[in-house]
Amino acid sequence: MATLKDVALRAGVSISTVSRVLASKDVPISENTKLRIRKAAEDVGYLKGVKIKDGIKLALIQWVNVDHDISDKYYQNAASGIIDTCRISGTFLSRYMEDDEDLDSKLAEVDGIILLGKFGERKIIHYANICKRIVVADMAMSSIPRLNGFDGVSFVSMDFRQGVKDALERLIKDGYKRIAYLGGIEYIDENEIFMDERKNSYINTMKEHSLYDEELVLEDKFTQDSGYSLMKQILPKEPTAIFAASDEIAVGAMKAAKEAGLKIPRDIAFIGCNNSATARYAVPELTSLDAPSYDMGKHSVNLLLGDIKYNLSGPISLKIPCKLEIRKSSEQVRY
Repeated sequence: MATLKDVALRAGVSISTVSRVLASKDVPISENTKLRIRKAAEDVGYLKGVKIKDGIKLALIQWVNVDHDISDKYYQNAASGIIDTCRISGTFLSRYMEDDEDLDSKLAEVDGIILLGKFGERKIIHYANICKRIVVADMAMSSIPRLNGFDGVSFVSMDFRQGVKDALERLIKDGYKRIAYLGGIEYIDENEIFMDERKNSYINTMKEHSLYDEELVLEDKFTQDSGYSLMKQILPKEPTAIFAASDEIAVGAMKAAKEAGLKIPRDIAFIGCNNSATARYAVPELTSLDAPSYDMGKHSVNLLLGDIKYNLSGPISLKIPCKLEIRKSSEQVRY
């Protein structure tokens, strides 16, 4: 059955553009583009053969954040997984941003809610008091320890702990010792910093190998500009490899390394995270930890449907494996 990705490829636009056009008439996009998208949807059969079944209604609430907004590819793919799975299963889905007006009243009659992004304990409990079935996507249950026994709240997230460990141990096996971490800072509930599992795994793995140096850990935003700036700051520490918490950070850092006269990967190796198109088209191509956020979206819907249809109640914590995609930015073996 056709998906949003199929429509996007046919129309020659992004998945998020397809999603916005098919979900609403009031989108600031040219009429020609809208017509092209709707025709592509018809051509691939996206608009045919699916009917709402069982009367199940789900709501998707997306996290609002200046660094990870609706255009972010990672969350865009996760939302597409949610939308496609609801469509294929014949489930009605309403889509909101967390700062939408009168949101609580719009959620009054839904059967389940997916919270996509970083939500604090206070917000999760707020939504759980509106609807008893909640799935938090992109957060681990361990991030909100007090919710471990909160009836009906489940979590779906990437297994960044094991993925980062695998990436670092590959670098260590290849002889890299001074491996730096460049990350981004995210907030939940306004002033509370989210404890990134990628950073925690980096620290733990480097300590296990007696290689941890706190001077090799820097954080700012999940952007190329931030990666460029962080790399400028860390160059005097003479790292031999970089693990970046996103491909965007990695690409910005690679630019700074090249400007400093370093050859990649001869002088310094790079590994990013998310395995986005940015990684595949970087020069050299960027090794990246694949984080299948589309699958995270699919599993989020299926957890709710399993609970609604078969009473498979939570709390459930589901971790999705991440696989390292090796490319030229880290292929050099150092001894």
